[in-house]
Amino acid sequence: YNSRLDEIQASFLSTKLHDLDFINTRRNEIADYYLKNINNDNLILPYNDHSDIIYNVWHQFVVSSKIKDVFIDRLKDNGIETLVHYPKSINKYSCYNNMSGFQNKLESNIINHHDDIFSLPICPVMTDLQVSYVVEVLNDIQ
Repeated sequence: YNSRLDEIQASFLSTKLHDLDFINTRRNEIADYYLKNINNDNLILPYNDHSDIIYNVWHQFVVSSKIKDVFIDRLKDNGIETLVHYPKSINKYSCYNNMSGFQNKLESNIINHHDDIFSLPICPVMTDLQVSYVVEVLNDIQ
């Protein structure tokens, strides 16, 4: 029997699970605000169809821009952290070398977008003021 979850971690997780609905709801509120209020032609926002079938918990809010570095630098200058979650595209990992069907289907999409994507902050403890500040800074970037 192999368990990677010790008693202390299990205790933290058990406590954290009580807040899961709040966390998911808050992330959805932030994502909705971003989707409705970010208005910058240099930024491509994630697609969300708002259907009852799909429930996105917005673990990440990934956006795309041909001027990614400008956005990242300007946001950083204004005290806003961004992340590049995947600095190396998936087709560059050797474990996928023998999966040609997989690579063929994804490679053009990966190649076309990998260098352009980064994540905006979507932490559930962000205040409404912090969320609107992120949007304000994004909308001012040319």
